[in-house]
Amino acid sequence: MKIIKAYKELYNGSEFGFTTKGVELLIDEDTFYFRYSDLLRFSTLINAIGSKNFERVINLIQAKIKLPGIYSSYNGYSLSYLKINKMICVISHEEIQPDAYKVFLEGIISDYSI
Repeated sequence: MKIIKAYKELYNGSEFGFTTKGVELLIDEDTFYFRYSDLLRFSTLINAIGSKNFERVINLIQAKIKLPGIYSSYNGYSLSYLKINKMICVISHEEIQPDAYKVFLEGIISDYSI
């Protein structure tokens, strides 16, 4: 399994853009779009990659436990993930003001199996 830390701002804008229109994600030369409803709970990532690899991801992106089963990025944003083709993208997101969101790519996991 390959884990790449890839801290990059993907979106800084309105709730409509994040929940309805979609956020653009460019990986290599491919462009993908996702919305808030496409994101999966970060705590369920352990089922996709196994406990040892899950710990590696947590350490690499410096994730913190907010509450049991709820993780945040090092800057306090909520963590989720997204499956795209044969990759998993770890995404952080937060409502920073009413109707204003920031979304970041935290890391990319490829070549994974339990």
